[in-house]
Amino acid sequence: MLHTLRCPHCLSEHIEDYSFYETKNNGTRKLYRCSECQQVFAETKGTFLQGLKKPLRLIINVLKSRSEGMGLMRYAGSSKSAKIRC
Repeated sequence: MLHTLRCPHCLSEHIEDYSFYETKNNGTRKLYRCSECQQVFAETKGTFLQGLKKPLRLIINVLKSRSEGMGLMRYAGSSKSAKIRC
């Protein structure tokens, strides 16, 4: 089920593309602007993904693996004492 993108500030569905920006690890991302309150935001604003430094593809792969019953050690590298820091 797909959800309509809403403004995280006023919850309006009247959203327009605003611009793009380059991230350090995740390539280009899109910014949106709310036509109602004029706030600019990214699609991760107000979600648990906001502010994470790890690439989104890694986060998605970890969550997918966890839902399939796999452990986190496959993402920790070769060291058993390695930790995933988000």
